[in-house]
Amino acid sequence: MTRRDERAGGMALLLWLPAAIGLGAAYFIGSLGFWASVASAALAYAAALVIARRHVDDLARIAETVEALAAARKVEPIIHDGPLGTREIGAALEGLAVELASRAAKVGERVRIADDVADALPDPLVLLARDRRILRANRAARELFGGDVAGGDIAEILRNSAVLRAIEGAMAENKPQQAEFSVAGKVNLEFRCRVSPIAGAEADSPAAVVLLENVTEAKQIERMRADFVANASHEIRTPLASVAGFLETLAGSAKDDAPARERFLGVMAEQVVRIRRLVDDLLSLSRIEVREHMAPTAPVALERIVRAASDTLAFRARSTETDVTLALAPDLPPIAGDEGELEQVFQNLIDNAITYGAGKPVRIEARFAEPGEAIEGRPCAIVSVVDQGPGIPREHLPRLTERFYRVDAARSRQAGGTGLGLAIVKHIVNRHRGQLLIQSEVGKGSRFSVILPIMSSNGNKAVM
Repeated sequence: MTRRDERAGGMALLLWLPAAIGLGAAYFIGSLGFWASVASAALAYAAALVIARRHVDDLARIAETVEALAAARKVEPIIHDGPLGTREIGAALEGLAVELASRAAKVGERVRIADDVADALPDPLVLLARDRRILRANRAARELFGGDVAGGDIAEILRNSAVLRAIEGAMAENKPQQAEFSVAGKVNLEFRCRVSPIAGAEADSPAAVVLLENVTEAKQIERMRADFVANASHEIRTPLASVAGFLETLAGSAKDDAPARERFLGVMAEQVVRIRRLVDDLLSLSRIEVREHMAPTAPVALERIVRAASDTLAFRARSTETDVTLALAPDLPPIAGDEGELEQVFQNLIDNAITYGAGKPVRIEARFAEPGEAIEGRPCAIVSVVDQGPGIPREHLPRLTERFYRVDAARSRQAGGTGLGLAIVKHIVNRHRGQLLIQSEVGKGSRFSVILPIMSSNGNKAVM
């Protein structure tokens, strides 16, 4: 017997009980005979059972409807024909189901719009529960954290004491808080964290909004200004002093000395060229540093870039009687890069090889990187500029990419170097999420290698 049958039997018994009492009374006073009373009671119970079954079926359908409403499931139409008020109850529930479905659709649409607006924001945004659990993260936050972080503790993702103090303070004091922090990586990112509390939030509802404003570019511009002033004043002071001294001499004792005047004017022109080259390199380096956190996405042909850089320096190579040869793999796929910046990288490396290679051959290689050379297991291309010059002592290698660092300062200045070439190379390679490797041995030459991730067939940087 099913539960519904049990309920119908119990209700039929309750409905039949008054009739049974009346029939029993009629039997005792002699109005009905025994068998007539039994037959009447049986008919009354049967009628009560029919009514009870109809009523129980309606109540069961109503119960199913209420359960569906509670679980936010689709509500099936209710067929209600019971005589004990279930018709009105069923009709009311149908109306309630329609109203709730309409409201749920409106709420769902608002949530979808809110998600779209949050995903359109350029800055990462996170909704937190009171226990610091992440309830929702927009697209920028998912990209920053490397995937969907909903359900995780913000302390496991942003392991920064200042940020956690700001979050706890905002929730405890019900006042907005902010903090600054950095995310370490190939290129460090700097953020300003703004935490806004949501008053009256329950345990599982959003208690705070965390907005992470990327201030990397602004911070880099600030540092760029300070560095430019410091570096420019340091490097430009000497040639300016030289030019000022020559001008003073020409205005005084050498005023009528034609040979001295010609010699001094030539030296002054060289110093002015040096100053101009230095300023150009400083500006170039500053522009690259400002954009270093934004990786290029346009596909470029690596082979064409390397050939263009080599062709640009062909005249200089001939003038120094340096033999430059190319060994480029013909099937290199495109990489995501800035064509002008990459050409500047290879021009700097090839120019250094020609300048300091003592007139010996220079070889430029481009090929697929071996598994042990790849960056984080991703398919990569590697371009190497190899010279057979005097080489670089081991102790100097770690500092070669520092600004204004020179192994031989006098020789570098004599050759027209500014001390910024390899610093520019390093920052461009960093912007392209690549690596610069420097290998050198005294008396045997140097190898400067640039490793760059190649693009997959769908246009993204390949990931294995």
